[in-house]
Amino acid sequence: MNAVEIADAVAQLAEKPFDPVEFPFEFLAAFDNKETTITRLRKGDSNASDIEGGVLQKNNIHLAVCGVGAVGETLRRLKASPKTSSAKAKFVLTTDGETLEAEDLKTGEPLTCDFVGLADHFGFFLQLAGISTVTEIKENPIDVRATGRLNKLYVLQTDSFTREIHHQRARLGIHLLQHVRPEPRPSARWSPRLRH
Repeated sequence: MNAVEIADAVAQLAEKPFDPVEFPFEFLAAFDNKETTITRLRKGDSNASDIEGGVLQKNNIHLAVCGVGAVGETLRRLKASPKTSSAKAKFVLTTDGETLEAEDLKTGEPLTCDFVGLADHFGFFLQLAGISTVTEIKENPIDVRATGRLNKLYVLQTDSFTREIHHQRARLGIHLLQHVRPEPRPSARWSPRLRH
């Protein structure tokens, strides 16, 4: 997935009704995690979280859904968890469906927003999909979505233009074949003389 596809997936996640059981897995899916990875985390095979309602993906993120109003405390518990550091998580994230708080553990950069505003901050988490970010992407998610829409329009226009060019070339070729007269061939008696 590219940044535009991730932005769309996160926007869809933020717009739909909050499901506390499914949110961690839907969030990971939005950042291009494979279905097998999500299934293993769901079963608990690779989920080593020590926080209630938590999901820990090694080398990526430790996230948890909590009760209303407990977001700040749950984030502190995620950060203090020995499992978070032993799994080398890059991010911690918690939400109650109304508020979302996260932190980039590498830089210490915090994120606090309304849950419905998650789509405006998807750039904060692009590293989860293996996309290195720049400040402009993090701060301008609307630009990423607009760029994606322009790219789709360009592809549609390019395809349409290419088809039209091929059609015009074919018509020109047929026209030329119909109207071009072959040059007369020299007679068999005539031959150029070679002088030595």
